[in-house]
This record gives sequence, structure tokens and C-alpha cells, in this order.
Amino acid sequence: MELFAIAKKAASSCKAPRELFLSALFLACGLAFLAGAAGGGQAGQEDSSHMILSGGSQGVVPFPHGLHQKVVEDCQTCHALFEQQKGAIEKAQKAGELGNRELMRQCTTCHRQARQAKQPHGPVSCNNCHNA
Repeated sequence: MELFAIAKKAASSCKAPRELFLSALFLACGLAFLAGAAGGGQAGQEDSSHMILSGGSQGVVPFPHGLHQKVVEDCQTCHALFEQQKGAIEKAQKAGELGNRELMRQCTTCHRQARQAKQPHGPVSCNNCHNA
């Protein structure tokens, strides 16, 4: 059973579904990060299922791309801001086509909308995304 399905099932039977879902999500991110680090390469650079994004002065942002591919139905929900290829975010930022906070607002807006709809959602606060 996939991690998202397990977290969603457990969350629906728990008094605190959001906390359980977030715990499962961050556990998955942490394990993916450690697996990448143990492999000697940069996490997320060879496998797009998990990526590490630059978070500016606040620290890096682990990004579970594979989970988003399963949950978000239309790739253009995110990729309207940048191309679907490795290094596209950095390329768009260097060209001045994508601001650092523009990408962050895209993520947090979606997460907040899901939270308001009482759906499983990603983090919405600084400390839950950025790892200084």
C-alpha cells in the first residue's frame, strides 16, 4: 500500500488526522533524504520522486515530488510556473522568470486551501518546510 494511502487511511480513523498525515509525510521525506545522502549523491538529483529545493536563508526544503504526482491531478497546477525538467526551477529563478517567494506562495496557497477544505494537506508554516 502506498505511503499516502496508508497515511490517509490512518488519518481518517484518528482524532487528529492532520497531525498524523503530516507526521507520515515528514517521515517519508526524512527517510527519502537519508536514503539519498547515504548513497553519496545529492538527494533528489537522480530520482525526481524526492527533491531538495533551495529555501534561501531559511534552509533547504525537502520536496516529496512523487507524493505530489499522486495527489495533484494536473501537473500544470505547479508546472505552469516552470518547465517539467531537471533544474527548471533554478533556471527560471536565474533568468528572473520565477521569484523565490512566488514558488513558496504557490505551495502554501495549495496547502492552505486543502486544509480549509478539511483535506490532507502539506505544511503551511516556515519551520515545517525549511530545514536550516
